Amino acid sequence: MDHDGTTQISEEFTSRGFVYAEPVNGQHGLEYWTLLTNYDRETVKTLLDEIREERDAEITVTKITQSNATTNNGGLPLHRLSRRQREIFQLARDRGFYEWPKQTSAGELAEELGITTSTFHEHLHKAEAKLLGSTTE
Repeated sequence: MDHDGTTQISEEFTSRGFVYAEPVNGQHGLEYWTLLTNYDRETVKTLLDEIREERDAEITVTKITQSNATTNNGGLPLHRLSRRQREIFQLARDRGFYEWPKQTSAGELAEELGITTSTFHEHLHKAEAKLLGSTTE
């Protein structure tokens, strides 16, 4: 997607059930997003078309892969997370940790939670592994 540095469309993704698998990578005026969702391919296409239309955005899908982790509600399998992992993951999403440019740092979020940065990263990485369907936790 072309990016001029003045607009953000991250809310359009998250409000439709997409979650960032990693921070957005911005290079040469383009943004590269790795997103997670449990929607089927047709629903993903429909949702991306909505975003394209609403924000006049150029979105090109380069790859879609399927995970073995699924839920029946069409969203992420947040039920797999511990209470603390869910709290930390949601805080990171809400504070813009996954946006580009990042709106906050791991250190700032850890301080807000009263934990070390390494503990924050440990909880967040475990949450992401569960959401991605990794067998390691």
